[in-house]
Amino acid sequence: MSKNMSTRMKPSGIEWIGDIPKDWKVKRLRYIAELKTGTTPVGNEGINYDENGFNWYTPGDFNPSLILSHSERYIEKDIIKREKIKLYSSGSVLLVGIGATVGKIGYCDHPVYSNQQITAIIPFNVFGKYLLYYTSSNTNYIRDNALYTTLPIINNEYLSNILICVPPISEQQAIASFLDERCEKIDGIIADMEQQVEVLKQYKTSLITETVTKGLDKSAPMKDSGIKWIGKIPKHWEVSKIKYSSAIIGSGTTPDSTNSDYYDGNLFWIQSGDLYQNISIKDTEKKISHRAVKENPTLKCFTKDFIVLAMYGASVGNCSISHIDAYVNQACCCIKPSKNVNLSYLFYFLEISKEEMLRKSIGGAQPNISQIIIKNLFVLNPPLGEQQFLVSFLDEKCSKVDALISEKQSSITAMKDYKKSLIYEYVTGKKRVTI
Repeated sequence: MSKNMSTRMKPSGIEWIGDIPKDWKVKRLRYIAELKTGTTPVGNEGINYDENGFNWYTPGDFNPSLILSHSERYIEKDIIKREKIKLYSSGSVLLVGIGATVGKIGYCDHPVYSNQQITAIIPFNVFGKYLLYYTSSNTNYIRDNALYTTLPIINNEYLSNILICVPPISEQQAIASFLDERCEKIDGIIADMEQQVEVLKQYKTSLITETVTKGLDKSAPMKDSGIKWIGKIPKHWEVSKIKYSSAIIGSGTTPDSTNSDYYDGNLFWIQSGDLYQNISIKDTEKKISHRAVKENPTLKCFTKDFIVLAMYGASVGNCSISHIDAYVNQACCCIKPSKNVNLSYLFYFLEISKEEMLRKSIGGAQPNISQIIIKNLFVLNPPLGEQQFLVSFLDEKCSKVDALISEKQSSITAMKDYKKSLIYEYVTGKKRVTI
């Protein structure tokens, strides 16, 4: 049970907290916890995915619930002994100290090991779960004040001097127990809403797939398309390759990134990152100059209303419609459909062709597709009037689904913000738990 307190307050000396209850103390982390940093054996020797050995955590194992129950990889016992790799005791708080996910934290209720990107905060004068919640409310401050080179780094010297609010131990335990219960409920609500979002996304994909491969007339005679992943299609539809359904297929390049004169202009320049969760492109993150175009002849301007398809890396297969005249980099393929192909219909078709593109890709962990692969992808061509009818149907249906997804995503964000606020209020003494 919690309550608002009229307890006398005092300055904490911590900028992001302000006043705290008068019976609380403020201590540097080094006086209440030991810091240890993990290790990766040379050549990853002894690291496996077969649950052979002990949990060995990396940044990819961290999750929004803050609880680390198991790791993706394990480290073998003989390697631990030979290399004298440090063990983190049960009740430790793990913090990612370097890399893109710096500041992420998690709690282990079992002894574990980790790689060198992770620092363990091992409590000895503080309750571990309370320290977890306190640190989770403080990660932005810790990260924003960390050292920066190419990547942000939270080193142990800096971390050991972080100021911690320390209530009496009985109150620490009560706060942790209260937040465990509340956060578990919040996480359950968030997980349920995230599942609803996934169901809506799957429904949208199936709706598009059914519409652009089968049409809307369920009584139409069917024929075999000759394409395994599509199966039967309306008899009056044609099958072709993108190269026969497009007026233009092309790409671009990246001007010298060290030449600032190339990037001080006002010409739109599309990169694959501009396609992420962006169906319609009306602006670009970066702009290039007329000088860049003049001195890089492989840069070509594509006139508005064309499809941009990502060919490389993690975003491969993502596509958007550009409603602006733009140049592109070499990771993007631009497709301008011919007059007998509706732009939006081709976009919808390419959206549901992503798995097929990935199947044909090369490169393993970082898949790539070439313009040759794209040009030879099979597409379906209903009569132009029917394409336009299908697009109108999908635009209406998908906009409603997108609105529902957006609404649920906003609710998820609100619940995550509420969770952060709740934790902050109790670990800073703004609200207190009845003991």
